[in-house]
Amino acid sequence: MQVGDIVTIIKNNGVNFKLTPVIKRELIAAGARPAVIRAVVNNPRMRRMNKPAQPTYNDLIDQALDSYKKQGKRENSVRILEKAITAQPENPVAYQMLGYIYLYAFNNFAQAEKSMLVSIAKGGSAVFRVFHDDNGKFTATCTGSLYISRDTVRFESDSNVHTFEVSMSNVAQMKIDTMAATPKWKEHSIYKIILRTGKSRSKFRFAPLTGALEESKMVERLIRKK
Repeated sequence: MQVGDIVTIIKNNGVNFKLTPVIKRELIAAGARPAVIRAVVNNPRMRRMNKPAQPTYNDLIDQALDSYKKQGKRENSVRILEKAITAQPENPVAYQMLGYIYLYAFNNFAQAEKSMLVSIAKGGSAVFRVFHDDNGKFTATCTGSLYISRDTVRFESDSNVHTFEVSMSNVAQMKIDTMAATPKWKEHSIYKIILRTGKSRSKFRFAPLTGALEESKMVERLIRKK
């Protein structure tokens, strides 16, 4: 067959292989002319095979986390999470991350609460970074994360020592704590969560990472909505 005939066949029918460097060398060794190689590269089937795969939802979540934590690109992480939401609007993970980033990277309490509410409604949770009062006097503390979901409240200390998880029905009370704290903590808006365990009750006191009253009030609103 003439080169022109081969090129015409490739243009009309495409090829069912990807032109890797190895295959390209094999074609040239077999006598393929440059026009044939160009036809293989430019045929529609080849272009589809070489088109990069679209990132999955989990890929986007990983990219957003890397952009935020390792690269410090908070605006970019928000854009990536918005793409994830477009791809899977019913998945709560991206909303949960958006709430966290809006709160701690931008101090945008309104937008953070909006994203957290959507996350909870879709079966996810809201995440707050907190200081935990280890001894009732705020002279000994640890850091951890407080998770609020539709049915549960969970606290996980970073050291995995002071933790709890209860159903929302066992939260007896949550309110801003007006008890005087040590001078170090007096500027933080401390709040307490009282849990019901049978006939007894246990109290956990927290200070929000931002120190802001608005963050404490946000926690209070999310728990009271349940």
